[in-house]
Amino acid sequence: MEQAKNWWSRYWVPVVFFGTIILFIIGIAENSGNSSSSNIPVAVTPPSVCSESESNVLQQAKAIDFKQLNKDPGSFSGQVTKFTGQVVQVQENGQIGVMRLAVTKESYGWSPSDIIWVDYSGHSDAVQDDVVTVIGPMTGSKTYTSQANYQITIPSMTGCYIDTQNGKATTTPVVTQKSSSKNQSVPAPVSASVPTPTPVPAPPATWHTVTSFVTDVQTKTPPFTMRGQEWRITYSCTSTQSVNGFYGYVDSVATGYGDSFATDVTCPASNTSYSYAQTPGQYYFDLEPVAASVTVTIEDLY
Repeated sequence: MEQAKNWWSRYWVPVVFFGTIILFIIGIAENSGNSSSSNIPVAVTPPSVCSESESNVLQQAKAIDFKQLNKDPGSFSGQVTKFTGQVVQVQENGQIGVMRLAVTKESYGWSPSDIIWVDYSGHSDAVQDDVVTVIGPMTGSKTYTSQANYQITIPSMTGCYIDTQNGKATTTPVVTQKSSSKNQSVPAPVSASVPTPTPVPAPPATWHTVTSFVTDVQTKTPPFTMRGQEWRITYSCTSTQSVNGFYGYVDSVATGYGDSFATDVTCPASNTSYSYAQTPGQYYFDLEPVAASVTVTIEDLY
């Protein structure tokens, strides 16, 4: 018993030290295995399906509902599909390209919340705000860091073919080479010597003035369209009588409900208020000046 006690008193320091090192190494291995975050588009070898003609690839393509895809992107890995949408961001470096694509068309435009990540090889004529059709297999999901330093995960796919629709119907295979055995164009493999491109920064959001209104009577304005999720409302009012007031609301066309940005204001006065986590769509102002003249401006961040 005394011998065991002496052994522990002599060796407890190295045992604890090396034990801690082993646990630390195991922890790093587990974390690196679970991490999928990356801002850097890397060289992607086109899947075998990309070696087929566009018509054959298109025949394999199956429609995927974005809500189902976004719920479990991994379950659709390998499934060939076709998405049409508006380019939110595109960047190329050598023979590597990445694109973020808004794929749900709403009455006010393309939804900024339904986005997929597209990796492709070679060159596409598409630029930001173009409407394109992408054909290729799903590859799970992609996590990247936004301009505001948020981790964002979206469904991802490989674009075998990208059709650009810039006012004229032009078909642009992503990258092609002539096959000696078949009289058709097939995607070329990405060279292993292609350098790693620089990170793709998310485009910075900026304020856009949507509309302004001036009134001295109670009114509900014509509707206007909001695209982003953060809004800025600025108002100023002048009095026409000593007893006056102003109430202001921004309401949804779809529901008739919304938020107040001015409550029992005594004019003259001015103020700027911000609204966060809003839903894109059509809205209108409900302005209620009493013995006052009001100017209201709304801005959208996207």
